[in-house]
Amino acid sequence: MKFARSRLSGALLALFCACGGNEPEADLGEASVALTSAPLDAACLRIDVAGTKRSAERLFDLGPGSSTILTLAGLPTGEVVFSADAFALSCGAVTRASPHTWYGVPVTTALVAGQPVSITIAMHR
Repeated sequence: MKFARSRLSGALLALFCACGGNEPEADLGEASVALTSAPLDAACLRIDVAGTKRSAERLFDLGPGSSTILTLAGLPTGEVVFSADAFALSCGAVTRASPHTWYGVPVTTALVAGQPVSITIAMHR
């Protein structure tokens, strides 16, 4: 009985370990973007992060003229390109076809798991 119980425990542990996601959380990057003054006509900021194997998109609600530090976690690692668009619409209404009121010049950087980076994106009309 004791032998059967230990085999079952070992089998459950092996099954649990085999069911993980595609990319272990330890292999994900993190970045912060300082927003010093949100454009007065922007209600939503979309930041896209494109890597060679996968991409990530994050939407952030904005208040006119607001300042904050936006933290982005779960990002692809390796060389990635950050781009940003600001919209007059609320984030819930933003789609890929929505026209932006501001756009950010793309920034390329390297993301390494466990080493957060700070990104500056210059926004233009």
